[in-house]
Amino acid sequence: MAKNPIDEHVGRKIRLLRETRRVNDKSFAELVGIPDDKIEQYESGRERVATIELLRIAATFSVGIAYFFDGLGGSSVYGAESSLREIPSQDETLELVTAFSRIRDPTSRRKIIQMATSLAAVTEIGQLDSSP
Repeated sequence: MAKNPIDEHVGRKIRLLRETRRVNDKSFAELVGIPDDKIEQYESGRERVATIELLRIAATFSVGIAYFFDGLGGSSVYGAESSLREIPSQDETLELVTAFSRIRDPTSRRKIIQMATSLAAVTEIGQLDSSP
């Protein structure tokens, strides 16, 4: 059976949450109250996360349920596939979030957010040359 792009997206968001909080699979499973062999299946998108488990994960890590669906774009399963191609690689996202979380100065953090927002806007309108 082919993986569902929404299940894969939710799984990536679970992994990103777990890794940015620096929690290993076993501890994550214990905190959330699910079998530890399920974590890898969820994170890879091979198995769909039950709604109750997604709610437990959200509550345990103090994120809204919408966190798991941010970045999907349209609500259609068919529209999700094209939206998922636009999400940066998980490694890049994890690297960026990890580095950002180490910055303690609020002014520096705000400037980085402004810079990233500006770069995204410029890229969207095609004004940024992507050559090295």
